[in-house]
Amino acid sequence: RAESAKARADAAMALARATSDERDEACTALRPLLDDTEAGVRFAAIAAVGELRDTGALDVVFARFDDADPNVREAAILSAARIGDRERAEKPLLRALGDARPEVRFQAAVSAAELLGERARAGLAALVADDDAKVRGNAIAALATLPPHAPTVERLSRALGDADLEVRLEAALALARAGDPVGARAGRGRRLPARLGAGRAGAAGLREHRRPPPSPGRAARPGQEP
Repeated sequence: RAESAKARADAAMALARATSDERDEACTALRPLLDDTEAGVRFAAIAAVGELRDTGALDVVFARFDDADPNVREAAILSAARIGDRERAEKPLLRALGDARPEVRFQAAVSAAELLGERARAGLAALVADDDAKVRGNAIAALATLPPHAPTVERLSRALGDADLEVRLEAALALARAGDPVGARAGRGRRLPARLGAGRAGAAGLREHRRPPPSPGRAARPGQEP
């Protein structure tokens, strides 16, 4: 194993770019890095197994939902969706929607909508009333990717009165997508905030809740320059 944390993180990012012929060997090489002592290395390794869609790493990815580092937790939640085993990921992701930590709920909204679809609707709808504005906004953006649904539209309409501007704009955009005229009027003429592309960016498009990623290796996402 490479001596420095930066070298190990760089190695994980390089392994994420393995070809199909190299994939199995790359997945094997990543396994010890998932439990590395440095958060930046774990972050890079978790993102890499998501890129490689390594179902054999899923149990470790689920365990990293409770990692000591919040960035690693967020990367794990995104990688769980990226790997795409819906049956195994459903319970961990639904639990994450109700997690006590806002950054976990924030990222879980994206992954749950992407992987679980309608199965996540109730949990996402509950987050529209979350105490954290960023969580509320991300939950609304995630709900916007699901088919229109009358009770959801009612919740989104109430969110037009949210104290947070970005939440109000997310609600207007979601309602407009659902064909609701109130949302279309509320969003007309306003510059909507940059978002996660309706929850479709996957592990390569991690949207941070409050902080930069861990420093070793600068923990760049696979496919990005470190």
